Amino acid sequence: MQVDPEVFSLIERSLKLSALTQGSFDITYGSMDKRFWNFDKTMTALPNPVVAKKMIKLINYRNVILDKAGETVFLKEKGMVIDFGGIGKGYAADRAKKTMRSYEKYVIIDGVKYSHTIDPRTGYPVRGIKSVTIICPSAEIADAMATPVMVMGIKAGLSLINQMKNIACLIIDDEDRLYTSNNINLHKK
Repeated sequence: MQVDPEVFSLIERSLKLSALTQGSFDITYGSMDKRFWNFDKTMTALPNPVVAKKMIKLINYRNVILDKAGETVFLKEKGMVIDFGGIGKGYAADRAKKTMRSYEKYVIIDGVKYSHTIDPRTGYPVRGIKSVTIICPSAEIADAMATPVMVMGIKAGLSLINQMKNIACLIIDDEDRLYTSNNINLHKK
């Protein structure tokens, strides 16, 4: 079957991981019937071990044949299924990162990089801070808090974060110096 180049590349990387881990990572695990291990509230007993032994016969990454020229994928055994559950979330996170980086807005004027974060007090871009990373349970809050910390500056921004629960902060200034909130302990070697 011919597949999209992005899917082909993901399968190719997955097979390399399978070889590296001697099959401990294997995208052909999708060949196991979802009714066998459904991991939902209706599952009340372990599956039959004899049936399990029969089902794993289709799990073998070596039976996935790739043709790079035609971008085709061939599964040697009837009933084999590819499932990206073991790599899909990480793949999605990498794609989101790539997309976000392409939203990164800045300009360079006379050799100076100006970020898109505007200080509402001056109407000009924030200077002195290269990066603010907020760590907390909510991506929404982390995103929203990065801007005011950058605008407030290192001292006031860290003071604010240090007064809040379940939130941490890393700041990198224009000279590549690292500053952290009190609840982050980095040990240098």
